[in-house]
Amino acid sequence: MAQLTIRCPGCHDAGLGELLTAKLTQDGGQRIVCPKGHTLALVVQNTRFDVLAEIACQALLDGYYREAVVSFQASLERFFEFFVFVVADIRGISQEQCELNWRILSKQSERQLGAYSIAYLFHFGEGPKLLPNRMVSFRNRVVHQGYIPNEIEATNFGQAVIDINYVLLRNLSRTNLESVVHANRRDVTTQESFYCDGDINVNAFWQLIYSYNIPGPPTFDLVKELSRRRQMHSLD
Repeated sequence: MAQLTIRCPGCHDAGLGELLTAKLTQDGGQRIVCPKGHTLALVVQNTRFDVLAEIACQALLDGYYREAVVSFQASLERFFEFFVFVVADIRGISQEQCELNWRILSKQSERQLGAYSIAYLFHFGEGPKLLPNRMVSFRNRVVHQGYIPNEIEATNFGQAVIDINYVLLRNLSRTNLESVVHANRRDVTTQESFYCDGDINVNAFWQLIYSYNIPGPPTFDLVKELSRRRQMHSLD
């Protein structure tokens, strides 16, 4: 299971906090017990598509290339959903209304792609950048025909997905940050049920690929990122 690390805030009075492992789960909320007895109620603040992209990156590093392709594709679809909710917020459409209409699309990828394309057209006045046909064919071979990709193929697909999402998210964050934050909160609200009396409540945000509120490069190079992580791992 994909995971990230966090220092225990309850240990800070005694120096550097214990290094704890947080698993990336569907609901994003979990309780972690520190070796020194502190209980953390942790809520992951990253967007769902960011978490899925992180799972894909870790799969690439671990040699699970088919799983990486599937997770990158899921990340792309969740970004389409995220974008629709951002545009709806910009146009003053309530999240409740957007939720009701999204349910009609939620089980069909092609309808979600159509919704994303129309929302993009209405917002920018032109059609969106989509996956190249060769990447669509490759994805279908992996997902529907059982094709097992190699590292280069899986990495190239991941870069194609990132190329669609990364620049668009950063542009939206510069021009409509409030709506981006509102759409992000949609993923987080239900997770806060993990908070309870007696726990150390932690809102955890990791700088992953799509860190919209942290300055970063204008583009994202997946090969360089994987190389950086491998070098860091070799130093551990």
